[in-house]
Amino acid sequence: MLTENTTKVCLYQRLKSFTLHLYCIKVYFKLFQLKTIIMKIAYIIVRYLLALYLLVSCVFYVVITAGLMPPPPMEMPPAMITFFAGVTASIYLMPLIKIVEFISVITFVTNRYVALGAVILFPISVNLFLLEASINQKNILSSAFIIVANLFIAYVNREQYKSLFVAKP
Repeated sequence: MLTENTTKVCLYQRLKSFTLHLYCIKVYFKLFQLKTIIMKIAYIIVRYLLALYLLVSCVFYVVITAGLMPPPPMEMPPAMITFFAGVTASIYLMPLIKIVEFISVITFVTNRYVALGAVILFPISVNLFLLEASINQKNILSSAFIIVANLFIAYVNREQYKSLFVAKP
């Protein structure tokens, strides 16, 4: 038979357990909020760093192409020299790449159409990474940063890509 004292102790233990569960939920919610805040800050930093890197690349291309500055002396493997000779001989390819990079810079800095900017930059970043990985491994870190930053931006904006992968009935 339960006495009044045991009932109070039992209720107290249940209340204590319930309070502990509420505290755990509160801690989990705070950690989730912290993770969300850290992710937002990382997203902003990565977006601006990638935009800065691409903007400097575009500005240097325009300055060197306009003849305002001589190209910096670089030691490149013969395969890389052949590749760039082909790209520059095509006349339209390098300006097209820089225009696409500049459009991506605008989308990243203004935070508008960022998902589109990441999509149009992705083929360029993959090509640059594969080029550096296969021919010139010295500069692979910069191209790895570009592709990882681009993938991170795409990951953060993954909700906007869901409609691309829906099959039509």
